[in-house]
Amino acid sequence: MQKGRGLLANGDCPSVKNGVKPSDILTYIKNLSFTGKLGFPIVFDKYGDIKGNYLVKSLQPDPVSSQGKKFVTLGTWDWATRKLHFHNATNISWNGWNPRVPFSRCSSPCEPGYYKVQGYLPCCWKCVQCPFGAITKRTSQSECAICPLGFTSNENHTRCLKLPEVYLQWDSKTGSAILAFSGLGFLSTAFTLGVFYRYRNSAVVKASTREYSLLILLMIAGMFLLPLLHIGKATDIVCKAQPFCIGFVVTFWASLMLTKTRRLLLIFKNKTLPSKVGFGIRLQLHIAVLLTLVIVAAIIPWILSFPPEVTFHYYDTYVGVDCGEKANKLLMIILGYAAVLAIPSTYLAYRARNLPANFNETRLIGFTMFTVCVIWIIFVPCYYDSDVENRSIVLCFALIMTGFTMLLCMFSIRLRIIFFQPEKNKTELVRASMLDYTMRVRNGSTAATDHLRRMSVVTVGTFSVPSKAH
Repeated sequence: MQKGRGLLANGDCPSVKNGVKPSDILTYIKNLSFTGKLGFPIVFDKYGDIKGNYLVKSLQPDPVSSQGKKFVTLGTWDWATRKLHFHNATNISWNGWNPRVPFSRCSSPCEPGYYKVQGYLPCCWKCVQCPFGAITKRTSQSECAICPLGFTSNENHTRCLKLPEVYLQWDSKTGSAILAFSGLGFLSTAFTLGVFYRYRNSAVVKASTREYSLLILLMIAGMFLLPLLHIGKATDIVCKAQPFCIGFVVTFWASLMLTKTRRLLLIFKNKTLPSKVGFGIRLQLHIAVLLTLVIVAAIIPWILSFPPEVTFHYYDTYVGVDCGEKANKLLMIILGYAAVLAIPSTYLAYRARNLPANFNETRLIGFTMFTVCVIWIIFVPCYYDSDVENRSIVLCFALIMTGFTMLLCMFSIRLRIIFFQPEKNKTELVRASMLDYTMRVRNGSTAATDHLRRMSVVTVGTFSVPSKAH
C-alpha cells in the first residue's frame, strides 16, 4: 500500500506484520460501500450503522411447510426516510401467535376525562382521571380544565354541566304545603274579619275595641300573605319588597298590640274614661302608625345604601339562590325592633291580668305575645343554622305559626260567643260589670276581685251570666 493514502491517522495503512487491529478494520468498514443483493447501495455511517434498505420478515405459521412455519416478507425499511413500510400487514400472527397488532410504546394515550402525569421517560406517563368539576375534551392532555362557576363535570369528566338552582319552588311539596297553610289562614282571617264587621255593633266586638280588632285582623291576613314573597326564584324587585312588607306588617301589628294593652291598663289604673285626652282610640292609633314609620324610615336608607339583590351560593352539586346576607341582616333589624315593641306589650298584658272580666282580653294578649316571642326566639337560631335553600321555609312557617297563634288565641273565643252563645253577647251585662268593678275599686273593697270572679259577666274571652246570690 502507498503511504499517505490510507484511512488511518497520518494517511497510514494498517500494518499486516504485527496483525490487523479491529479498530482499523472498523475504520475501513465505515468507509465501505457496495451494492446489495437486492440492488440497493449499502453504506455505513460514522457510527457503523448501515445506510440501506431492509426487508422486514417474520416467522409465520405455514401448514404446507414441513416445519409448519416459514418467513414471510412484511415490508421494507427505508434508511433515507427512516420509515417502516408494511406491504402485507393482514393475517399476521404476532408474538404468541396473536392476530392483534401489539403496541410498541410505554404508555397509551390518555382518553378524554383523563390527564397524563409524565414519568421518568418522555414516552412514559400515567393517566389520571380529572377531579370533580374539571374536564379534558381531547386525548393526551397534560392538565384538566376547571368548569366555570355554576357548572360541574359529568360522570366521564368530558364536558361541563350547569348546576341546578335550588330555591323554594311553587310546585314542590314544601311549597304546596306552605301555600295550603297560607291559604287556609288567609281564608280563616277573612271569615273572622267579615264576622267582626257584620257584628261590629255587638257587645263582644265593642268590648274588644273593634277598631283595633279589625286592624289586627288585617295584619294577620297580611302575615299569611307574606310567605308568597318567599316562594319561587328571587328577583331584585322581590328582594327589595320583602323587607318593606314584613317590616310594615309585623311592626304595625306589634304597635297595635302595645298601644291597645297600654290603653286598657291606663284606663283602669287611672280610673279615667276612655274619651279623656291620652286614652282615645284615635290617638293610640296615631302612636301605632308613628312606631311603624320608624322602622319604615330605617328600611329606606338601608335599601338605598345596601340594596338586597339576588345572590347565588355555589356548592358542589347545586346553586342556592336567595337575597343575600344584606337582606338577612335587615330582617334581623326588623325583628329586633318588633321585639322591642312586643316585649313591653307582654309585660303590660301581665300587669293588666286582673282587670275586670270584660277586659281580661289582656290575659289573651299576654298569652299570645308570649307564644309569639317563643316562636321568633326559636326562629333566629333555626334560620341561621339552616342551609340557604331552607331559610325561606323556616321563615314562611314562622310567619304562618304566628298568624294562627294570634287568630286562635285572640279571636276564636269571640267567634264562639257570637255563633253559639248569643245570650252572653249583651251590652247590659258589660255595663253592669264595668259599674260594679269601678265602684268597688274606688271604694277600696278587698272583696271586689273575689266578687267579680264569682260573677259571670260579658268578657272578651270568657263570658257567663251573673249567678244568683246565695
